[in-house]
Amino acid sequence: MQMTSKTPLRSRLSSRSGATWLAVLAAGVAAILVFAAINSARNSDTAGTASSTVLVANQLIPKGSSGQALAKQHLFRVAKVNEQALVAGAVTDISQLGDKVATQDIYPGQQISANTFSAANGLLSAKLAANDRAVSVPLDAAHGLIGEINPGDHVDVLAGFNVQSTNGTRPVMRVLATNVSVLKVDKPSGAGTGGNADVTLRVSSDMAPKLAFAADNGKVWVVLRPAAGAKDPSGSVVSVNSLLSGVKPVQGNG
Repeated sequence: MQMTSKTPLRSRLSSRSGATWLAVLAAGVAAILVFAAINSARNSDTAGTASSTVLVANQLIPKGSSGQALAKQHLFRVAKVNEQALVAGAVTDISQLGDKVATQDIYPGQQISANTFSAANGLLSAKLAANDRAVSVPLDAAHGLIGEINPGDHVDVLAGFNVQSTNGTRPVMRVLATNVSVLKVDKPSGAGTGGNADVTLRVSSDMAPKLAFAADNGKVWVVLRPAAGAKDPSGSVVSVNSLLSGVKPVQGNG
């Protein structure tokens, strides 16, 4: 029988050149596996470092903004960052800022750091939300409960005016605002209980000009509310007519 000119695959692999070719192929496969293992380890390490969560500004946070304002207005979002990208003092929970205020502007996308906040130290802006305004009203002892009210108390604000009408001038009193927070009570130096004082109140942005107008053109009263369970007054305007409405006339003798 005549031998074929082509060498079978088995005989080729059993030859010296075939063995060399197999060795090269095995080395190549091993190199691929090692490279894949290294990449997998790197990816695993990267995934592990990306698990740190921090608070990031989602809009401009102006200097002087309080931690309370950040929480109420949702000026931040939670983000995951690589540990190598963490800034010093990175905030992970909004409660870390407490009653602190920002000492510089914080820009959108910037990590919020405790290092850019400091203690409020009585700063009024730290106690104001977006729609809040602080208004100082000069009051005397009787109208302002001077010596009785303190920062943190809640009051109702009344405003009295002398209103001109066709029948002449008549006094009118109305409830201007309810459940108003007292921020500050400034008494003149050396003054004891009573006397005049500037009482700073936290009101809405709409109420601020109304309160300022009442203080300049009428008479303002503050009425202390109970610490718990307070109910708002039912009527808003009081006049001689409303005050005497339903009162039976006195019957004369004879």
